[in-house]
Amino acid sequence: MNERQIALPVWIGLTLQGRLSAAIVMYLASVKRASFLDLQRAFAPYLPVWGNKAILAGENVCIGWGLSEVLLEPLQQLLTADLVHTAPCSPHVYGAYVNLPKIPVIRTFPNKTPKSPVWLPTLLVAVPGAEAKVTSLVVPPDTGLLLPKGFRKC
Repeated sequence: MNERQIALPVWIGLTLQGRLSAAIVMYLASVKRASFLDLQRAFAPYLPVWGNKAILAGENVCIGWGLSEVLLEPLQQLLTADLVHTAPCSPHVYGAYVNLPKIPVIRTFPNKTPKSPVWLPTLLVAVPGAEAKVTSLVVPPDTGLLLPKGFRKC
């Protein structure tokens, strides 16, 4: 490797190639589980991740908020395709995040539709084997990408 080149995780290379669904799966596979906030912070240097979109897990049950359209669309596709699952977590995982939803917090998915919006704090988890299902990857998952000369790591 040339001393001017830096090996990047595969998920960053896929993000730079515009292959966001594959990048999200590879990121989650590498970290095992992440909050929506963790995901946004990881991808923020490479694309717009902050916005006013929310992901609902049923009527009136918010699991993710503050997302850009760019991030929302692939997340919805991955959740629908069962390549990414969610797991309830403590609201403390989100720490002192200043934009926490100002709605009641629930700990588990409700049996009945809530009458008003609620927040179910959630982690994203890559389904075991999801990386293999994203077969259109150009780079094998166990290799890094080289950062081209003149390109700075964010």
